[in-house]
Amino acid sequence: MKSLAARASIRAKIIMAFLVSLAGYVILASLLFSRALEQSTEYQINQGAQQSADLLISGIRSQLDNARNISYNMIQDADITRWLNADKENRDFLIDRNADRVLRKTYSFFPGLESIALVNNDGDWILVAQHFVEATFSDVRETSWYDKAVALHGGFFVSLNADGTLLSSQGRNNISLIR
Repeated sequence: MKSLAARASIRAKIIMAFLVSLAGYVILASLLFSRALEQSTEYQINQGAQQSADLLISGIRSQLDNARNISYNMIQDADITRWLNADKENRDFLIDRNADRVLRKTYSFFPGLESIALVNNDGDWILVAQHFVEATFSDVRETSWYDKAVALHGGFFVSLNADGTLLSSQGRNNISLIR
């Protein structure tokens, strides 16, 4: 009988060792699978975030290109050029009205624009906007961006609310393309 009990004990030991090994394997496989799943999920989230960021950047670039093209086309318009080049003494109602008409027409074609402001060297300006826009300057030549715009010779730069000099009555921040 002792040999049967000894055999049963060896058999139990083998089965127990097998079950412990199997349990260890299952636990190790579960941990590895869990880690692989975690890494895969993290990778997919990062890919999604990168795609969203790329799409956002592409949209911003597209909007800036559109604004740049709109401003360039406006500068090419004869009525706008006449208004920009006429000094106060030589500018009459007709020149002002024609420039305002061009701004309104341009604005109506691009509903995504919040406003279009045209400022000349005399500090006079024409504004077309969805909502009231407050100018915090009395003379455009005293703004923080005037000298920079002049130095760019027709180039442009982007600013938030024209460096705080054009404020929306809606309390929203606007990206200003200054040329």
